[in-house]
Amino acid sequence: MQLQSELESIKKSGIQVVGLSYDNVEALQKFASKAGIQFPLLADPDSKVIRQLGILNTDSKKAIAHPMTIIVNQDSTVASVLPGTVRKRHTAEQLTEAWSKMNVAESTETAAVKAPLGFTVKNIAGEEVQLSKYEGKVVVMVNVASKCGLTPQYETLQKLYADHKDDGLVILGFPCNQFGGQEPGSEEEIKSFCQENYGVEFDMFAKVDVNGDDAAPLYKHLTAQDTKPKGAGAVKWNFEKFVLGRDGKLAGRFGPRVKPDSEEFKSFVSDLLKTE
Repeated sequence: MQLQSELESIKKSGIQVVGLSYDNVEALQKFASKAGIQFPLLADPDSKVIRQLGILNTDSKKAIAHPMTIIVNQDSTVASVLPGTVRKRHTAEQLTEAWSKMNVAESTETAAVKAPLGFTVKNIAGEEVQLSKYEGKVVVMVNVASKCGLTPQYETLQKLYADHKDDGLVILGFPCNQFGGQEPGSEEEIKSFCQENYGVEFDMFAKVDVNGDDAAPLYKHLTAQDTKPKGAGAVKWNFEKFVLGRDGKLAGRFGPRVKPDSEEFKSFVSDLLKTE
């Protein structure tokens, strides 16, 4: 009962509890998987991940006690590491105090990166693009592939863009080779394929991972959000769609098989375009 009370107190402070474990790695991994957590969560004191986290966030000359509490930002970067002892875990008060200090010290720039349009990414030409340039637009972010059964969605994405670009719609394509190796080409090859086969005019970006440790920070942020109708968790396949409203907030997430020209998707986008 005391633990449950502490968890409720922690959650009220804005901290999302992703696991409680000293040495039960399997239980923590199951919890992370069920919750759709993409960053590593291992309680094993000999874990390479745990050692790296300790080195990144503390004076290298000081020993790190295990177990420890690791506070992680929404973009999966480590915000704080609190050394602990085997017999004494951190109280709700200690965790909320650490969380508060982190937020007070946080710069405006760091805070902005927690919103989808706060990230900087590379476009398909290798140039850095600040996503803030799309502020005030309705934004569809989609991981794409050239050799997938769903690749023809390029055509309907392009039509959706052509029909509504003057209304404030932008579509951002992020090539990804994580699903069946279906995007093996270079950025130049991808760009040529899209233009020659589907007349793609919407903005395309450099290849990224969307799942796992090496996922782009943007996608770590997007997949951590519990967004309807699909909810939080890993991207399942090519052509999954994240939709931002004009306020820059994540408004919807749709699975790969929800077609861009489906009534469900078109109506959702249309409603967002009508907002000021």
